[in-house]
Amino acid sequence: MNETLNFKVGENTYIIKFPTVGEYYAIQASKQSLSVGYYNSLSESMVKAANNAADMIDIEATLSVLCPDIMKDLKCDSFKKMGLKDYLMVKESYINQFVPWWREIEELLNPTKKDSKKDES
Repeated sequence: MNETLNFKVGENTYIIKFPTVGEYYAIQASKQSLSVGYYNSLSESMVKAANNAADMIDIEATLSVLCPDIMKDLKCDSFKKMGLKDYLMVKESYINQFVPWWREIEELLNPTKKDSKKDES
Protein backbone atom coordinates (compact mmCIF):
# COMPACT_ATOMS: atom_id res chain seq x y z
CA MET A 1 0.00 0.00 0.00
CA ASN A 2 1.22 3.49 -0.85
CA GLU A 3 1.63 5.65 2.23
CA THR A 4 1.06 8.78 0.17
CA LEU A 5 -1.45 9.68 -2.49
CA ASN A 6 -0.81 12.16 -5.29
CA PHE A 7 -4.29 13.69 -5.36
CA LYS A 8 -4.95 15.69 -8.52
CA VAL A 9 -7.81 18.18 -8.70
CA GLY A 10 -7.96 20.26 -11.85
CA GLU A 11 -4.41 21.41 -12.53
CA ASN A 12 -3.24 21.06 -8.93
CA THR A 13 -1.69 18.02 -7.28
CA TYR A 14 -1.64 17.50 -3.51
CA ILE A 15 0.32 14.96 -1.56
CA ILE A 16 -1.93 13.29 0.99
CA LYS A 17 -0.06 11.30 3.62
CA PHE A 18 -1.19 8.18 5.43
CA PRO A 19 -3.31 9.50 8.32
CA THR A 20 -2.24 9.53 11.92
CA VAL A 21 -4.59 8.20 14.58
CA GLY A 22 -5.46 11.77 15.51
CA GLU A 23 -6.24 12.70 11.92
CA TYR A 24 -8.38 9.61 11.50
CA TYR A 25 -10.63 10.39 14.42
CA ALA A 26 -10.62 14.11 13.62
CA ILE A 27 -12.17 13.18 10.25
CA GLN A 28 -14.84 11.06 11.93
CA ALA A 29 -15.60 13.69 14.57
CA SER A 30 -15.78 16.37 11.89
CA LYS A 31 -18.49 14.41 10.06
CA GLN A 32 -20.68 14.53 13.17
CA SER A 33 -19.92 18.20 13.73
CA LEU A 34 -20.59 19.24 10.14
CA SER A 35 -23.88 17.35 10.10
CA VAL A 36 -24.95 18.74 13.49
CA GLY A 37 -25.14 15.15 14.76
CA TYR A 38 -27.22 13.80 11.88
CA TYR A 39 -24.45 12.16 9.85
CA ASN A 40 -25.69 8.59 10.37
CA SER A 41 -29.23 9.54 9.42
CA LEU A 42 -28.03 11.32 6.28
CA SER A 43 -25.71 8.53 5.17
CA GLU A 44 -28.30 5.79 5.75
CA SER A 45 -31.20 7.68 4.18
CA MET A 46 -32.85 6.42 1.03
CA VAL A 47 -33.35 10.04 -0.09
CA LYS A 48 -30.85 11.06 -2.79
CA ALA A 49 -30.55 14.64 -1.48
CA ALA A 50 -29.57 13.32 1.96
CA ASN A 51 -26.98 11.03 0.37
CA ASN A 52 -25.58 13.99 -1.59
CA ALA A 53 -25.28 15.97 1.65
CA ALA A 54 -23.53 13.01 3.34
CA ASP A 55 -21.08 12.82 0.42
CA MET A 56 -20.36 16.55 0.72
CA ILE A 57 -19.75 16.13 4.46
CA ASP A 58 -17.46 13.12 3.87
CA ILE A 59 -15.39 15.05 1.37
CA GLU A 60 -15.19 18.22 3.46
CA ALA A 61 -14.32 16.37 6.66
CA THR A 62 -11.62 14.32 4.98
CA LEU A 63 -9.99 17.00 2.85
CA SER A 64 -10.09 19.66 5.56
CA VAL A 65 -7.95 17.35 7.72
CA LEU A 66 -5.71 15.64 5.14
CA CYS A 67 -5.53 18.27 2.36
CA PRO A 68 -6.29 21.74 3.76
CA ASP A 69 -4.46 23.55 0.94
CA ILE A 70 -7.16 22.62 -1.55
CA MET A 71 -9.44 25.41 -0.30
CA LYS A 72 -6.74 28.04 -0.91
CA ASP A 73 -6.29 26.85 -4.47
CA LEU A 74 -10.03 26.86 -5.10
CA LYS A 75 -10.05 30.45 -3.80
CA CYS A 76 -12.76 29.58 -1.33
CA ASP A 77 -12.58 30.30 2.38
CA SER A 78 -15.14 27.65 3.25
CA PHE A 79 -16.27 24.38 1.72
CA LYS A 80 -19.86 25.53 2.27
CA LYS A 81 -19.27 28.50 -0.03
CA MET A 82 -17.81 26.37 -2.81
CA GLY A 83 -19.70 26.50 -6.09
CA LEU A 84 -21.37 23.30 -7.25
CA LYS A 85 -19.18 23.08 -10.37
CA ASP A 86 -16.02 23.24 -8.25
CA TYR A 87 -17.55 20.73 -5.84
CA LEU A 88 -18.31 18.31 -8.68
CA MET A 89 -14.69 18.57 -9.87
CA VAL A 90 -13.44 17.83 -6.34
CA LYS A 91 -15.97 15.01 -5.91
CA GLU A 92 -14.89 13.32 -9.15
CA SER A 93 -11.24 13.39 -8.07
CA TYR A 94 -12.18 12.23 -4.58
CA ILE A 95 -14.18 9.24 -5.85
CA ASN A 96 -11.70 8.19 -8.53
CA GLN A 97 -8.44 8.74 -6.64
CA PHE A 98 -8.97 9.08 -2.92
CA VAL A 99 -11.69 6.51 -2.23
CA PRO A 100 -9.73 3.47 -3.55
CA TRP A 101 -6.68 4.53 -1.50
CA TRP A 102 -8.82 5.11 1.61
CA ARG A 103 -10.45 1.68 1.23
CA GLU A 104 -7.01 0.12 1.63
CA ILE A 105 -6.58 2.03 4.90
CA GLU A 106 -10.01 0.87 6.08
CA GLU A 107 -9.06 -2.72 5.23
CA LEU A 108 -5.94 -2.40 7.39
CA LEU A 109 -8.08 -1.21 10.29
CA ASN A 110 -10.81 -3.79 9.73
CA PRO A 111 -9.21 -6.99 8.45
CA THR A 112 -11.48 -9.80 7.37
CA LYS A 113 -11.70 -12.89 9.57
CA LYS A 114 -9.60 -14.79 7.04
CA ASP A 115 -6.84 -12.14 7.32
CA SER A 116 -7.11 -12.11 11.14
CA LYS A 117 -6.40 -15.82 11.33
CA LYS A 118 -3.21 -15.31 9.31
CA ASP A 119 -2.07 -12.68 11.81
CA GLU A 120 -2.65 -15.05 14.75
CA SER A 121 -0.41 -17.80 13.39
